[in-house]
Amino acid sequence: MSQISKNDPRLFNMNELAEALGVKRVFIRQMKKYGFKMPLGRASIGMAYDWLTKNAEILDGKKIDPRDEVESENIS
Repeated sequence: MSQISKNDPRLFNMNELAEALGVKRVFIRQMKKYGFKMPLGRASIGMAYDWLTKNAEILDGKKIDPRDEVESENIS
């Protein structure tokens, strides 16, 4: 997926959202671990950007890294 607007109303599953944001799937899993909600397993680009903006300290504190390659089995 390319050139997807932050205001795109579509809901994406975890794989699609990761691709749209240009991150690995594990990054989305870690976002969920720290409180990102994906009702029925779907979220919009805007929901992700809003969460990332409100939770910038998680990124600043390096709790999650978009380049992380390791999948964790314990993240729901």
